[in-house]
Amino acid sequence: MHQPPQRKGKPQMHSRSRLTILCCVTALALASLGFASPSIFGPNGLLLTPTADTPGMADVQLGAWWAGDLANSVALTSGEGSGFESTAAWVDLNGAGSEEVFSGKWRFRNNSFTQPAFAVGLIDITNQLDRTPYVVVQKGFHLSGNGLMAMVGYAQPDSLLDGFFAGGELTLADKYKAIAEYDGDDVNGAIRFSLGKHIEITAGMVKDEFAASAMFKLK
Repeated sequence: MHQPPQRKGKPQMHSRSRLTILCCVTALALASLGFASPSIFGPNGLLLTPTADTPGMADVQLGAWWAGDLANSVALTSGEGSGFESTAAWVDLNGAGSEEVFSGKWRFRNNSFTQPAFAVGLIDITNQLDRTPYVVVQKGFHLSGNGLMAMVGYAQPDSLLDGFFAGGELTLADKYKAIAEYDGDDVNGAIRFSLGKHIEITAGMVKDEFAASAMFKLK
């Protein structure tokens, strides 16, 4: 991954503190409601990288990320039907102040026994940080609560991602997930686990920074 660019314009004072408070309030207020898997930049994915996963029709997901000096973010993702996903995120990148980042994704082919899933997407539609188009192909297998998913994608070079990216997720007992990804520059890894049926917590290392997230499903 190309090192994410600094936010355009003059940084806003105290924006990191405001975003951190928003993350904490979000987690406390919604801790009983559900889980999802938004990535740091917003779209459903692993850590930094997007996957071909999209929410179901009218499903609403909320995620809050803390990733040291790399980024803090809060993302709201919804399923629009027919494989479409829309995301609104507030991202504080490199401590330069929070920006509203809107993204979209379309999964135009579903994963099946004989074929992978395909999706195309655009992170940061309004180019507040760095507009990033991408395509991703993904194959998953699931049996008796255990599963394996692998994906590979390509994003516009020197954007929020940097050319080819890839990742995988190993699920055990429908509860524990081991995640690894290559973001175009670095290899990142994390453990994700469920708290009941509605909450997921992630902790790991992203670009040499400790990263953690709380993820919820609102509907």
